[in-house]
Amino acid sequence: MSQENTEITSLQHEYTFWITYFKKTKDKQLEEFEDNLKPIGNFNSVEDFWSINQHMRRPSQLPRGCTFFLFKKNIKPMWED
Repeated sequence: MSQENTEITSLQHEYTFWITYFKKTKDKQLEEFEDNLKPIGNFNSVEDFWSINQHMRRPSQLPRGCTFFLFKKNIKPMWED
């Protein structure tokens, strides 16, 4: 009988995956960047990272113009931050 490993591998910080997707021209993209920025999920352990990652679409499956970001929680992928 095998025993499941239930230890959690905590990270020093909490992180957020973000995604953007644009259908408009590049000029419009710059104006509306923050409006198109959407959080995918937060994690603070290796196990939570893999849980989110395995359910995300692969970049090759996304429409052109999508971008993934990974930042510390409460920091948006913006020039100001």
